[in-house]
Amino acid sequence: MVKGFDGNTIDDWKLKACEPLLAMDFFNEETMKGKSAAAAYLCAYVVNIIRYNSIYKKVKPLKDGADEAEALAAQKLGELQLVKDKVAAINAEVQKLKDQLFEAQAKKQAVEDEAKELMDQLDLANRLVNGLADENVRWG
Repeated sequence: MVKGFDGNTIDDWKLKACEPLLAMDFFNEETMKGKSAAAAYLCAYVVNIIRYNSIYKKVKPLKDGADEAEALAAQKLGELQLVKDKVAAINAEVQKLKDQLFEAQAKKQAVEDEAKELMDQLDLANRLVNGLADENVRWG
């Protein structure tokens, strides 16, 4: 029974019943060693299991809270990863649009350059025609 005893779940009424025994001066390992080694070890076990239970009852809610916090943190990390994935997809789309814009601007610039070149050629052609028209008047 002692081996199978669960120190985590001692009922409060049992702990209350042990208080008078624990308060006795002789109920400690040193005093009991003078009477019997087995009694000393059993006394030490009882004292320590009650201390353990007292500590366990204080630590258990903290551990449960820590477990809940870890579960929440894991959930939030999962949510954060989803958000990061969405941001990465949006950034990729933005980069694609920037590339398209750069390409369109390059095409626009090429068209504007060609238009300027053609306008310059037209201007030269007009000057040539006007110059030849003046010559036609002189020769005519």
